[in-house]
Amino acid sequence: MSIVLHLMPAAEWHRLGDGEPIANPSLASEGFIHCTDDPGVMLQIANAYYAAQPGDFVVLEVDVERLSSTCIWEDPAHIGGSGESFAAQFPHIYGPIDRDAVVAVQPVTRDATGRFTTYATGPPSA
Repeated sequence: MSIVLHLMPAAEWHRLGDGEPIANPSLASEGFIHCTDDPGVMLQIANAYYAAQPGDFVVLEVDVERLSSTCIWEDPAHIGGSGESFAAQFPHIYGPIDRDAVVAVQPVTRDATGRFTTYATGPPSA
């Protein structure tokens, strides 16, 4: 089983209907859904892009083998044109994430400043 991680606002997760696939704005604008396969990198990305966004977030643990969409590991876009990156490659899912592929949904802990600090991994809670 190959697991990739996708961060999303908890409210969006809870608004989805039973069995409804996961899509986000990047699927429409870039043609894929951003993911990572490293929990530490996931927290770095969350803090770089979402620390100012209020509310609770969850991490979806997605089993790549259960996806009907294609997942490809690709070079990252450099943050702010700096030439720096959090990882050499990232998994990009070219289509919606099937609900059956989500094997766990974990809450993300934030500190008082909004910084993402941890998320629990464990048994499936999808």
